[in-house]
Amino acid sequence: MNTDTIEISALLEETERLVEAEQGAQQVIAVKTAKGNVYHFPNHCVGEPSEEDAFLEMLLEQGDAEIQYILCMWHNYQLDVPSLHFRRQLVEICPRNKDAVVLLLGENVFHAKRVEQLMPR
Repeated sequence: MNTDTIEISALLEETERLVEAEQGAQQVIAVKTAKGNVYHFPNHCVGEPSEEDAFLEMLLEQGDAEIQYILCMWHNYQLDVPSLHFRRQLVEICPRNKDAVVLLLGENVFHAKRVEQLMPR
C-alpha cells in the first residue's frame, strides 16, 4: 500500500467519523493541505455559502490554504463533488488548488478528479 492510499484511507475514515458526530449537517467537507494538516467543517445548509466561506477564510488565516485532497461526504456517507461556489473560492484563494484532488468512490475503488476538471467550461 503506498503512502497516498494510506493517507486517503485515513482521511476517509476520519470523515466518516465526523459525519456520525455532526448529525445536524447535510454533509461534511474535509481537506488535507499541502502542509499535511487535515481540516473539516460541517455544512448544515448546502447551497448557502456562508459556512464554506468561513471555512476558507479560516484556512487563509492559518496560512494553510493550498489543498492536496478534498472529501465531500453526505450524511448517508456518499462521496460527492463540493459545490461550485466552494470550488471557485478554493481556486481564488490559491490558484494551485485547481490541482487539488477531489476523491470520489466508484465500485469499491477511488476515483480522483482534479478541481480544474470539475469546473464548468
